[in-house]
Amino acid sequence: MSVIADDYSVEFLKCRSHGHPWDFIGYFRLEGFLNHIVQESVCLRCGLQRETELSADGEKRIAAYYRYPHGYQMQPGKSPPKAEFRRALVSRTPVYGSAAELHAAQQDRVAGSE
Repeated sequence: MSVIADDYSVEFLKCRSHGHPWDFIGYFRLEGFLNHIVQESVCLRCGLQRETELSADGEKRIAAYYRYPHGYQMQPGKSPPKAEFRRALVSRTPVYGSAAELHAAQQDRVAGSE
């Protein structure tokens, strides 16, 4: 039995299973810290925002801070292992009989969105 709620977003499952596709936004200076800059990024799939504090030359990673989209986080201490997210994703995603069927379905989705 899965500990992941049935209404947990498939996009969140994809990120928790396979990692986030980060989009680099840019850098800004951290107020009050002359020797630090912050790299801002956002996940293209789920919207998670990440700020990575770096040394001014970008060589040293100091810390990372995250702003989670509504519904992403699990209860503290209750996050299941990555394998559980993969199982949930597989159970909620069509599994095609062949690569050709998968690619045909993907082409149909793309054609339907145009």
